[in-house]
Amino acid sequence: MKKSLLTAASVFSLGALLAACAPGGGSSGSNDDGSAGEGGGSSEQVTLNVWSWRVEDVDEYNEIFAVFEEQNPDIKIEFQAFKDTEYNQILATALSASDSPDVAMVKSYGGIQGNIDSGSLVPIDGVVEGLDDIPQEIQDGVSGVEDGRIYGVPFATQTLQVTYNKGIFDELSLSVPQTWDELLEVSQTIKDADYIPFAVGGADVGSQVPIVAEVFGASRYGGWEFFDAVQSGEKDFTDEDYVASLELLDEILPFLSENVVATTYTDAQSQFLTEQAAMFPGGSWELGFFTSQNEDIEIGTFPVPPNPDWPADEPITPGFVDGGWAIATKSDHQDEAKRLLEWMTTVEFGQLFADKLRQMSPIPGVTFEDPIQQEMADRFAENGGPYMMLVGFRYGQPWGTELLADATQGIWLGKKTAPEAAQDIQTGLEAWFVPNE
Repeated sequence: MKKSLLTAASVFSLGALLAACAPGGGSSGSNDDGSAGEGGGSSEQVTLNVWSWRVEDVDEYNEIFAVFEEQNPDIKIEFQAFKDTEYNQILATALSASDSPDVAMVKSYGGIQGNIDSGSLVPIDGVVEGLDDIPQEIQDGVSGVEDGRIYGVPFATQTLQVTYNKGIFDELSLSVPQTWDELLEVSQTIKDADYIPFAVGGADVGSQVPIVAEVFGASRYGGWEFFDAVQSGEKDFTDEDYVASLELLDEILPFLSENVVATTYTDAQSQFLTEQAAMFPGGSWELGFFTSQNEDIEIGTFPVPPNPDWPADEPITPGFVDGGWAIATKSDHQDEAKRLLEWMTTVEFGQLFADKLRQMSPIPGVTFEDPIQQEMADRFAENGGPYMMLVGFRYGQPWGTELLADATQGIWLGKKTAPEAAQDIQTGLEAWFVPNE
């Protein structure tokens, strides 16, 4: 898995150098640039229902799919997005019913496994042309753990870091911190100026809480080195370095949104957008949303820096393959869905995705005009790590991300110490995780 993410990062940083390897699409009636040619299908128009968990990106996706519709007048895309925390259950129910979408955005790693095991998704390796041009290591993020088949076209690799408001930093004469202790000092200065240092949706245990814990903790527990040690059985989650990473959650608590465990993800986004908060610990996917909602905010990003005595010599930027676009088994429009997924392997789609959503497409040949995007990609390439609980510990129940979220909330509520929280994580994962011998 380490090779997977590092290869993904190198794809981003090499950008245009990989253009020669760019996929050619290959769908029936395609143009030389890999896009589907007009009249590629029947004259009777078919509606493809496409589902996503990105409610923030509806307008942008409609613009992206309008390009496909123009080239494929026989296909209309009906795009629908659901709340992230509710999406998995809604999708699982729909995939087994008559109202199944035709194409769905699916989670990665263990998150897709339930959909695969239920037979709800169509394996697309050897079916969707252009897929082979995406590095295999990235495809692994949307592959079945048992059969090794590929079930989605990967759409993004994400990184986790702190997004900050440059205007507030300039107003308070602050610089990006270079150590954890400096981060605490910067946070105190921001708090003293009546700003919220970190906007955090601590009520959102489904996604933001474990992400925040990873943003703050990766450099403390040691990234890939610790991950590999856990996978091999050399260490577990009661290790002193991992316990210390959870202790950081208590150290940072005074600088989070007030009553953080009752603050929702959207509340936290609003705090940052309205410039009540100076920093937002989260993912690279926030970049496009923040800039589209408030064009006046000048933002930057940085990874949480380590103190000199931590395992990491340099700040670690965690990352992961975000997910993929999959074809539902119950779709009545398999051919049209296949054409859409083939278009999603092209540079045209990847570039639209990168430009309009300001996210990091894994399609070879896509470039990043936004300097912040490139900065995040380069940082991940130089010293990336795994979003550990998502990448490695979602293949059984309970999920590692769920355990980390519960542990984090317990610490913030004063109900658990870091050692107790670490033991809860270890006990929960022992229900199904067996280290490699």
